[in-house]
Amino acid sequence: MLESSPIRATSHHPIRCLKTLRVTGAIAPRSDGTVRLPPAVSAVVRLCFVCLAAFLIATFVCGCATSPGRRQPVGESIQVPVTFWDSAQKPVPLDERPQDLSLQLAAIPGAVAGTPGPTLYNVPIGRLPSIRLDLAFLAANVRQHVSQLSAHVPAQVTLQLQILPEETQFARVSTLVWFTASSTVTESIGFVEAGGTDALILTYFDRPCRLTGTILVRNGSRGLVGQDKSDRGLLTIEYDVKIDSPGFAWLVSREDGPSHAMVFRSPAPHPVLAVRPRTP
Repeated sequence: MLESSPIRATSHHPIRCLKTLRVTGAIAPRSDGTVRLPPAVSAVVRLCFVCLAAFLIATFVCGCATSPGRRQPVGESIQVPVTFWDSAQKPVPLDERPQDLSLQLAAIPGAVAGTPGPTLYNVPIGRLPSIRLDLAFLAANVRQHVSQLSAHVPAQVTLQLQILPEETQFARVSTLVWFTASSTVTESIGFVEAGGTDALILTYFDRPCRLTGTILVRNGSRGLVGQDKSDRGLLTIEYDVKIDSPGFAWLVSREDGPSHAMVFRSPAPHPVLAVRPRTP
């Protein structure tokens, strides 16, 4: 909805120009009753009408783009539902969740797994059923931590990935939650596809590219496919990710067997933040 404000006429305002215009020179009526203005006066009148039209168009465009008193969006933001589970894998009601629960997002430069850097985006959750993620704000921070494909991975991982072009820089967004607990807890935190079990991995790429290959994970897959399934031997994760434009992409990690998973770009992601704390 557009909001209008009163226009104050000044000596530079086209409306005032029309009102205070003085016509000089010979003015004689034609036979049909119309009046013909001298050429110089006609030019001034036409100029004023042009200025008035330009002013009205500019006012309309600015009114559409910047409605007074309304914060303008700085980029894409999404609403993400939050699910919280107890150690028995049962959903925890909203009024029983930690009041100081918050999501902390960081970047893992040039890698699909590893140790994240400092927190780049802290999102309070509390007992809200969903949170809003400002992806433009997050991208502005993550793009400062991208790097080319790194060979540094956790000890239990064997990397067999390649990315083309080789100059591509990227970073995976890591997820961590913080809350006060009476005892030590370990957590499985990550984005999952709504209504399913596929994990979603938010990753930033600085250009169009293709990431392919495999990684081999020994003693579980925690943090790599987004789900906690430790102590199950060797896991093979196969990547075939095509990126068409720079920016964020949601990657799907889908397990199609007890020891195999596929990672590809999601065509239509519906992320849900899943928090599964466990007390040892």
